Amino acid sequence: DLRGTRSSQAPFERDPMAVRLDDFMLQDIPAAIEHIRRATGYGKVHYVGHSLGGMMLSAYIQEFGGERIASAATLGAPIGFDGVRAKAGLALLPVVQRYPLLCADLLKRLLPVIAPLRANAGVFPLNARNVHSSLKVSEFYNMVDIPVPSVLGEMAHMITRKAWRMKKDTLAVQAGLATMDFPLLVVC
Repeated sequence: DLRGTRSSQAPFERDPMAVRLDDFMLQDIPAAIEHIRRATGYGKVHYVGHSLGGMMLSAYIQEFGGERIASAATLGAPIGFDGVRAKAGLALLPVVQRYPLLCADLLKRLLPVIAPLRANAGVFPLNARNVHSSLKVSEFYNMVDIPVPSVLGEMAHMITRKAWRMKKDTLAVQAGLATMDFPLLVVC
């Protein structure tokens, strides 16, 4: 899990709520890849990332190259923000940033009401056209998690600008997607 999620623990010197997307790309993903390489003795890893974890693969490749990746699979990981509408979510951002765990629990409890509508009410940063009609509410339940407040703010900024940039705007992640030269399975 990425740092700041419910099942992860922040390094002792860091506030778990002070996580940035750059922390994932510059520290966590490289550390996980190196740990797996050392533990297995293999020079390359097979990367699997869900949602933001899949997005971080693209950023990692931009920054470090693909020499350590044998293949990858991303599940429900956006490759950009075109077509994403999140007006209501952006309006609610201050509340969600203030009470992230409470909002995540509330959102999960509302899924039986929201999911059958099959409309993007602008609360989720997703393109509702990409959600298959056969998807059940129970399948949505485990997908819903709210990142830490600082990451939410960064994502909101990217959604508003329709630009996926990291490292103080010096890294245009979406522009580097074409540099991936390993087998890649993308499941939306």
